[in-house]
Amino acid sequence: MKLRESGKCLMFRSRVVWTELERTNATEQRIKLQADYEALDQIPQDELPLGSFNITDHMGGCISNPIVSDYLDEALYRELLQRGLSDKDAHHITHAVSNKCDVFLTCDEKTIIKPHRKWLEDKFPRVKIRLPSELLAELSGAATT
Repeated sequence: MKLRESGKCLMFRSRVVWTELERTNATEQRIKLQADYEALDQIPQDELPLGSFNITDHMGGCISNPIVSDYLDEALYRELLQRGLSDKDAHHITHAVSNKCDVFLTCDEKTIIKPHRKWLEDKFPRVKIRLPSELLAELSGAATT
């Protein structure tokens, strides 16, 4: 967060993170996570517009409701599920790839880093999968060279 505040990197949030945050049972932890969430900007593309549903009445009134998908790339999402990622992890990665992020920051070593990082980085060379500590070390190393 300090690097973001200093302008050295951009960090985004998505609604996928919000749904995880809401399931956090520990009140103090949820409050900290919510503060971090609110400090970040919304990821540019967080849902895929599919169209709209319009209702008109005999008096000329009209109500238009957007139809959107939370999954930006259904084929990619399905591929990630088939690869063995969980629903939420596949959803997160789909957002990162679809938004052309440089780094996907995660603390999920057991579900993303160890079993899938190499495959993900080979498949999507633009996106680096990093723990926060790894990113800090890389950025610190780049600053000294």
